[in-house]
Amino acid sequence: MASSSDRNFRTFIVLTSRKITDDVLGTLKFLCKDELAEGEIESTNNSLEFLELLCRQHKIWPGDMGYLSAHLETAGNFKLAKEIKEWGELPRRTSNLPYQCEYFVGRDAVVDQIKEKLTTNSSNMIIIIALPGMGKTEVAIHVGHLLQKEHWPVVYVKEKKLIEICQNILHQLDHRHWTLDSDVISHCKRKLSEHEKDTIVILDNTEDAQKDKEFDDFFEFMVKFAPKIRTIITTQYDINSLDSADSIHKIRLDSLDPSSSSELLLKRAPRIPKAIAEEIGKLCDGIPLFLSYSGLMMADGFCPEVFARELRKNPVRVVRDNEHLTRFYTNIDRFFRLLPEVVLRKLVRLSVFPTSFSVNDIRFLFKDDFEVEVEKTKLIQWCLLKKLNDEDVFAIHQLVKTYCKEQRESLGMANEGRSAETAFNQHYLKILRDLHNLFLTRDSSKAIQRFREDKANIMEAFEICLCDSSEPDDKIFAIDVANEVVDFLAKVLSPPMECTLLYQKCCEIARDSIRDGKRLAYSLNSLGFRCLDDAEHCKSDGAEHACKKFEEACSIFRGLPKETQKCEKYAHVTSKRGLCVLLQGDVEGGRKSILEGIKLREELGVQLYIAAGNCDLGHSYRHCGDYKKALEIWQTKTLPVYIEQLGNAHPWTASVIQHIASMYLELARKDPAQYAESAETCTRRALNVRWKLLGVHQDTARSHTRLSEVLCIQGKFEMALKELEEALDIQNDVLGCDHEVTLNTIKKKGEVLDAMRRTGQVQESEETLLAHKFANIHFPNN
Repeated sequence: MASSSDRNFRTFIVLTSRKITDDVLGTLKFLCKDELAEGEIESTNNSLEFLELLCRQHKIWPGDMGYLSAHLETAGNFKLAKEIKEWGELPRRTSNLPYQCEYFVGRDAVVDQIKEKLTTNSSNMIIIIALPGMGKTEVAIHVGHLLQKEHWPVVYVKEKKLIEICQNILHQLDHRHWTLDSDVISHCKRKLSEHEKDTIVILDNTEDAQKDKEFDDFFEFMVKFAPKIRTIITTQYDINSLDSADSIHKIRLDSLDPSSSSELLLKRAPRIPKAIAEEIGKLCDGIPLFLSYSGLMMADGFCPEVFARELRKNPVRVVRDNEHLTRFYTNIDRFFRLLPEVVLRKLVRLSVFPTSFSVNDIRFLFKDDFEVEVEKTKLIQWCLLKKLNDEDVFAIHQLVKTYCKEQRESLGMANEGRSAETAFNQHYLKILRDLHNLFLTRDSSKAIQRFREDKANIMEAFEICLCDSSEPDDKIFAIDVANEVVDFLAKVLSPPMECTLLYQKCCEIARDSIRDGKRLAYSLNSLGFRCLDDAEHCKSDGAEHACKKFEEACSIFRGLPKETQKCEKYAHVTSKRGLCVLLQGDVEGGRKSILEGIKLREELGVQLYIAAGNCDLGHSYRHCGDYKKALEIWQTKTLPVYIEQLGNAHPWTASVIQHIASMYLELARKDPAQYAESAETCTRRALNVRWKLLGVHQDTARSHTRLSEVLCIQGKFEMALKELEEALDIQNDVLGCDHEVTLNTIKKKGEVLDAMRRTGQVQESEETLLAHKFANIHFPNN
């Protein structure tokens, strides 16, 4: 739901648009020509659309309207410029910066030092190095809030991998969803180097990301080529490769001094005797995190004298490679063993979540809403649960979560941990089943959106069942769910390789671990389907690989009882195997297998899957060059059923429409006058649905590529080139710059450019510009 500040901003934009005359609008468009794409400017038909364009391009936003007010002054509308300038001075909308901790003690000097270095430009990167729990994160957040009050944009990122850091930065800077892929890093570099507004970027807890081989290069790039970015990094480990840069300042965060340590304890638990507070402060090594936990524990009634005495006696040995870490983890371990069992039990339960979570996410672990709120509040009071931002999103401190998972046995919480994992797995894989069922309806968009929201938890459930658990029942359950929902996962799980790896794991376990023939056949069918989809149901190495999987699955099915063979999975594998056989040259045998699959589906009576079988039949004629027959089958036996049962806005419907468009495209190669327009119309229809539902996705890129082919037939080479650029952006993101499909798109761009030269559609200056674009494309070594 949009915040009130966002609604106020939209209202202000509408009211402002009514005050901009056509003459002033024309002047504004002229003034923006050097800063916005001319095509986008000219596509705006009125002042509201123009202001929306400025919002999309991040030229204006709540809290900063200077760009528009300056241009209005130049255009001579001083009154409106003043109104906008005054509105822009209102508080800006809330960022993703987490709340400040309630008690911030003993770090004012460090905060002032960081703030001074960033704002005076004497350093554009601050690296805060400290042990876990020293308060690195709170220092960075505190600085961020102070600078935000001074109208600095602040971006907060906390991820484990460099690629995820880059994805998050890109999302926050341009509000676009980026799928994880190695090329995200280069996109992020470009975005940071081109960023035009002084911005604070906080990268929290980068120690895991520092293991990435590209980490040092990325941050050297930020220092040298991103002049508008001021970075705060918090980490447990030094970044030695950045020692030579003059604009980098490193701060090693020490423990709080004795006075600050006792002050923090007394703020948390005011009734502690001062002398005892000073002693506990020393026993806790002045570490803010441990001090906070200790103070809250005593605020809840634990005797301070007993607590101090227990810290001194028989510390639990924790092997670490650093003296300070040894003391810290020993104290943390001791602290957790003094926690009330009920608190520890809830903490162990919540430690199953791989990332942050909402109250709604964790509800299944508790009896009712009341218990959720009681336990959530209790954990917040203990500082074991932290609210991340304005939304009801929470997280357990990473150190606490890791401790809970690793020390379950010694804490006597092994059964609690396993029980929580079982509940977690059952809950999220059931959600996946429900989403699959929802996907096969007219509400597919809801299923896709919910999957994106729950993807991390769903994939964690698969990871626990298939990799971490030693229980055969867990593995069987996960394999059954994965094969049941393959129609859904094969479409929405991106990048595609992630889906392929999941089904490879299912095959491996079914074959070698549980040795279950039926489940192996189902898993081979799913893996083959994933491979065939990657091959676009065309002849290729991927299709040959898929054929082997389908052949093995069919062989297993034939050995099963007849009643077991009468199922959708066998019909599916029979049909897909037939298509693969046909692609390898056996047209008669392949089509016969497809028809057998259709016959079995007709016996089963599910119209949606009968239509899917006919879709394979259409492909069989397509690959034999009988495009009109393929068209007839898809238009009469597949598309009407999909539209009736799934609606026009469904990924499957879009795929069939794209198949139909491809047949018009093939026919248009010989008769463009009759078929090219139909090919373009159908392709754009499929493309619109795919962008709306799937966004940055392999299928979306395919539609852009097909549209470019249609436009080339029509002689619209410049438009075709733009479609290939769109496809290439997606493929770099989803597949990678070295993928065969990506390289093929680059080759097609060269062919279109050659055609533009031959037809005189590219001038000398334009050719130079296009050549420059090609210069930025990475070509792998042969």
